[in-house]
Amino acid sequence: MPVLELPSRPLDDDAVRNTYLYGANGSRRRARMVLDSGANVNLIALGVAGDLGLELRPSNVVISSVFGQATEVIGELTIEWTFRGAPDREAYRYTFYVIDTTMFDALASLEFIRESGAFTFNHEVVGE
Repeated sequence: MPVLELPSRPLDDDAVRNTYLYGANGSRRRARMVLDSGANVNLIALGVAGDLGLELRPSNVVISSVFGQATEVIGELTIEWTFRGAPDREAYRYTFYVIDTTMFDALASLEFIRESGAFTFNHEVVGE
């Protein structure tokens, strides 16, 4: 199974530069990871999936941006996430939808950010 290894928890600015994807074929690739608290799905670029020899499953999902622009999903795959240096090396498994983009290598959704504890959220509302 492909693995995405994030540097540490909580994530900081270096996380984008120090994230690695490991392919089923034993290859390793530094990934430009985007953490998007507005995203409902996880995405991975087609070129990255190809570089790592990842096998795609067919998908009938259509993704649309916040502006309503539709993006073709080429396929999907499951990736296991771990945090390098975590004492128990806990792993998270998520579906990633494969799209043809060069804007990022992988994009993580709000679900991952919350469940993994990659960031903490302060829900305090400041009054007037």
